[in-house]
Amino acid sequence: MNLTVKEKGLRVANPSHKGNRISGDQIKQYHPTLLEELGFKKQGKPFIWVHSSCTSFDASSLCVVWKDDPYVLSIQRGDFAKNLRIGGEYDLYDFVSDVLQSVRDVWVYGSNMK
Repeated sequence: MNLTVKEKGLRVANPSHKGNRISGDQIKQYHPTLLEELGFKKQGKPFIWVHSSCTSFDASSLCVVWKDDPYVLSIQRGDFAKNLRIGGEYDLYDFVSDVLQSVRDVWVYGSNMK
């Protein structure tokens, strides 16, 4: 199941998932698939993902950390981070769109904080 597609050269949420309701527990299951589609690779520790454009894991790396209790998807670069708190129910399309926008924001704003 592809959570994203390319439209006009830009990765976007797959419109076929509009209206699919998912819970926080399901997001915990889906987030590895989404991160792999976005070019992230699992880095050593079980809940840290680093973007493949980064040659090494350091302070300027674009990374995503999954945190349990409560569920949080933390997208980080340098000192800049966006935390997406996961709870309740979501539309899968909207959730993927939010993650995509957060990754873009952190990539841009995190690079300006060097």
